[in-house]
Amino acid sequence: MDRQQKYDLILKQIHEKFNGKVMLTKREVADYLSITPVTLQKLTEQNAAPKAIKLGRRLRYSAGSLASFLVDNEL
Repeated sequence: MDRQQKYDLILKQIHEKFNGKVMLTKREVADYLSITPVTLQKLTEQNAAPKAIKLGRRLRYSAGSLASFLVDNEL
């Protein structure tokens, strides 16, 4: 399976889990990755997490950036 196919599959799974949401909260992403929101915040600050977008005072993560992060960091 090539990168694009993996990305499409993971993105589909994310959309199914979150009912088609495009932007996810820190809590939702942390739960999906099985880490705490505090850990996600630290990883975000270190550029070692999905790319975040600041909307007002809150961070949001796109479903696409989460899918890309998972494909790029696959073990």
